[in-house]
Amino acid sequence: MKQEIPVRLPVGTRVVLYEEATIEQSGGEDVGGTASIFFEGYVEQYVPETGLLEFEDSYVGKAAFFELLEDAAGLEIIYPEDL
Repeated sequence: MKQEIPVRLPVGTRVVLYEEATIEQSGGEDVGGTASIFFEGYVEQYVPETGLLEFEDSYVGKAAFFELLEDAAGLEIIYPEDL
């Protein structure tokens, strides 16, 4: 099965994977939450055509990232300000 990332990941994008995420609600609305970070990295290179994915100062590549993603309770993608 070919794994694809359905969002753009330009250089400098911060990717955070959370475990044990909980959302606090009040009156049926989300008002806060807590989570533990188990992976955080900045995209150094991503080439969708070839599947190349590298993070700064990390040995996590595309295959390892997808393994981590399967165990994640939450995901946050923060784009650089200049995009």
